[in-house]
Amino acid sequence: MKRFHLAVSALILGSAPLAASAQVVGSGSGSNCFPFGCSLGSATVFQQVYSASNFGGVVSISGLRFFREREGALRNGTYDFYLSTTSAAVDGLSGTFDANRGADNMFWGQFVLGGDAPSELSFVGRPFVYDPTGGNLLLDIRISGGWGGSSVFRSNNGDANGTYSRMHDYGGGTSGYGLQTEFTQPEIPTLAYSTATVPEPGTVALLGLGLAGLLAAGRRRKH
Repeated sequence: MKRFHLAVSALILGSAPLAASAQVVGSGSGSNCFPFGCSLGSATVFQQVYSASNFGGVVSISGLRFFREREGALRNGTYDFYLSTTSAAVDGLSGTFDANRGADNMFWGQFVLGGDAPSELSFVGRPFVYDPTGGNLLLDIRISGGWGGSSVFRSNNGDANGTYSRMHDYGGGTSGYGLQTEFTQPEIPTLAYSTATVPEPGTVALLGLGLAGLLAAGRRRKH
C-alpha cells in the first residue's frame, strides 16, 4: 500500500512516563518568545546550538520539550526541524545558517503549530543519534507561513554561560540566549505535536469499496 506523509498538529493525550534518560539543558532563568510565541513577521530561520559538555555520552533524541513561562497563543505556521552534529561553537553561530549545519544533518520532523500554547510544548520526531565527541548539537528550525503569537517560554537571556546560544533572521539577542530544552526518548508524550502518516486518497477509496463489498456478501449469506 502506497502511503504519503502529512504533517499535522496532533494533540496526544496519554499517561505513559517519559524515559528515564530525559535530560533538561539550560537553567531557564528568564523567558523569551523566540521562535514559537512571537509575532515575528517574516521570520524564517531559528537555530540553537547546545554544548557537547551537556551530554555525558551518546544519546538517541526522539523528543524535544520546551516549557511555557507565560500563557498565550502559539505562532501559527509550519516548522521543519533538523538536527546535526556541528563544529560551530556556542556563542559562535554564523549568520550564514547552512554553514552551521553538520555533515550528518537530518530532517527530524515537520510540525504545524497554532492555538493556545500548552504548559509543555513537546515534539516527537525521527530518532537522531548524537555523539558529543563529534562536536556540538545543532537544532535548526525553518519556518514558513508564520503569523501571530503571544506566548513566552522558559529561556536564558544573555546568561547561558556557554550552555547554548542561538542565531536567527529576526530581532536581536544571540550569544548567551536560548530556550531551555528537554531531550527525551518518549514512548507516549503527554502533550505533543507529531508527524502522522495517512493513506493516499485513492487508497482510502479502495478500502471503502472493499468494506462495502464485505458487508454486501455478509447480507447475501444471511438470506
